[in-house]
Amino acid sequence: MLINLYYNPFDPQNQCRDSQGLNAAKETALTGLLNALNGVLSNGAKAASDLPVQPDFTGHALCDPDPYVQGASPTMGTTTTPTPAPTTAAPRAPGR
Repeated sequence: MLINLYYNPFDPQNQCRDSQGLNAAKETALTGLLNALNGVLSNGAKAASDLPVQPDFTGHALCDPDPYVQGASPTMGTTTTPTPAPTTAAPRAPGR
């Protein structure tokens, strides 16, 4: 079984933390907590003979054009994943 680790939403090449209400200390603290969580997940996976994997989210960090994480502003990081078209169910006959 594969156990996905959490990806780091901060891209060191794309610094936008100021616009997100973050600073270097907050980013460092959040990254430290993320690393600790991934350590627990990784150790648990290995203890269960499973495989921890780190998905590649290159190009989808917090301030990238197509982020996989929602930022602090309402429009930053909004999903671009298409939603399915609504379907209409046929009405049921009375008593069914």
